[in-house]
Amino acid sequence: SCERIFGFKVDDIVGNPSVSLFDYVEEKEKLKVMGLVNKSLEERGKVLEFQTKLRNFKGEYQWYEIVPNILYNEDDSLESVILVIRNIDSRKKMELALSQSQKHLNLILNSLDEMVWAMTYPHLEPVFVSNSISEIYEISTEEWRNDIKSTLKAVIPEDKEVLKNIYAELDINNESQGNYRIKTRSGAIKWLKSNTK
Repeated sequence: SCERIFGFKVDDIVGNPSVSLFDYVEEKEKLKVMGLVNKSLEERGKVLEFQTKLRNFKGEYQWYEIVPNILYNEDDSLESVILVIRNIDSRKKMELALSQSQKHLNLILNSLDEMVWAMTYPHLEPVFVSNSISEIYEISTEEWRNDIKSTLKAVIPEDKEVLKNIYAELDINNESQGNYRIKTRSGAIKWLKSNTK
């Protein structure tokens, strides 16, 4: 599998004292990899996985997942290090592209005047809220993540029933609309329009 993954023949690597894993690590990743290897030596018995870029026979750097297994002699001296290496280049590139797309989406959503939020349903676990929550509700995004009911508590008593109907309609139709009022921390009364899907 060495030749399939890297393109190098086993004989070119195994038993060759002049060849080291660090020879194939991307230059800017070497310090990080060295630190992780040292950590795996210090924390015996713990399985340590890490990802880094390695150079293949074409001179191209691709993403690999590395799992070092360290073996010791009876006198506690180091016997050998076995590395399990998997090519994860396609998966990693997709993850990085998705992360970049998420950052762009967040920039767009956070630039809107409207508050945009996302929660799992029906468990109502927080996923995302735009920064405009601080302008509308006068609470921070972190406060909302720690207590998603903080926005519900701001609804004035007279409109609690309206909010209840909005969620009831959501259960039935998978979407709902409604207008209600909130009272902010500064005492301001605001009308809000809710569009929930």
